[in-house]
Amino acid sequence: MDVDLDYKVKKLTVRFSENLHIVANEPSLALYRLQEHVRKTLPVLSDKRVEMKNIQQEVQGMCYDAEYATKAVKKMQNSGSHFTAIDEHLKKTMYLKQELDKVKPRRTPSISSTGNQPISSTNTDQTAKTVGREETPVLEKSNINEERNEAGGQRS
Repeated sequence: MDVDLDYKVKKLTVRFSENLHIVANEPSLALYRLQEHVRKTLPVLSDKRVEMKNIQQEVQGMCYDAEYATKAVKKMQNSGSHFTAIDEHLKKTMYLKQELDKVKPRRTPSISSTGNQPISSTNTDQTAKTVGREETPVLEKSNINEERNEAGGQRS
């Protein structure tokens, strides 16, 4: 009896383990385990996806800022010629102002509005007292151009 019983017990345990193996690996059970896994990990993955989109937008904005700053620096490097031109214009303006200041004392005296005193650079204050206002000297354009040509700053 022992041999027969041993055989039946072995056969029963083999079939039982086969059935357990089939039940454990059944497709519906595998799908259940997948569903359970997805249910647990999907909210975390969704949150990570939203976080990644936000980070991507921030990085993209920073890239645009960096590109804009780079372009601005390059334009600043190219603006040196503009500053040089401005400097030259300022020098010319200062030179012309000095020339005008030189012309001012050399102008011809004219008769003031009272008719008695000539207006010149020395008696402007006295004329202003008598007339009640200071007259500003008016230079003719042709005289200024002639003196510019004489001084070497030829401009028309």
